[in-house]
Amino acid sequence: MKTIQSIDKAIFVLEQVSKYNGKLTLTDISTALDMKITTLHGIISTLEYRDFLYKNPENGKYYLGVKLFEMGKTYESDISLIDIIHPYIEKLANKFSETVHLAVPFKNKILYIDKVESPYPLRLTSMVGTTEKAYDSAIGLVILAHLSAADCEKFIHEFNSEEQEDKKTTELMNIFKEIKQNGFHIKFEAENDFYCIASPLINSKSVVVGAISIVIPNHRYNDNLSKEISCKLKEISESLKHLI
Repeated sequence: MKTIQSIDKAIFVLEQVSKYNGKLTLTDISTALDMKITTLHGIISTLEYRDFLYKNPENGKYYLGVKLFEMGKTYESDISLIDIIHPYIEKLANKFSETVHLAVPFKNKILYIDKVESPYPLRLTSMVGTTEKAYDSAIGLVILAHLSAADCEKFIHEFNSEEQEDKKTTELMNIFKEIKQNGFHIKFEAENDFYCIASPLINSKSVVVGAISIVIPNHRYNDNLSKEISCKLKEISESLKHLI
């Protein structure tokens, strides 16, 4: 695979500092990586500016920066959420024989972090680690509906700036209101001919941390199944409130 050389070099620097955190100077890193000081200086200066590295002003030795800590905590948080939620989505998938997703908010998008697939040959193909616009799916809409007032206002501002022709802010706000009343949302995704039923995951501090959805092909969908799944999703969301 062809890689970008400057990014590779920055990663090598971070890996080297990680091995000897707080023990290496610029010269030490240059020697270890066989990299010219002039080249290395620009890379390290950028990493410092972006808080990926920190230099001790007293001895000139480098530490991993706070930005990496923040990113690590985010990853750790998602992994912990997967550990807690996975048994529940596995049971849902086994009970209804349909694909179940777990997603978390990611800026103005959602990030899929776990799934259990349907055993049927005809199922929605999706990948863990992918993102999509939050307003494009039921799982994203239930997350948006439970954002804080400030985050919701920020999203609406970004949404308006995209000049959506077939979606209006008032329509979105009505959807959010319904979601809060019902505790779930059902959306037919015509492009894939699937229904998506989703419910938010809200912690004990009333903060939305993610959502669970079940995806059902149109030909297997019916009202009775929809009601059963919606009730089960709400039940799981409620039972998880004090665990996440």
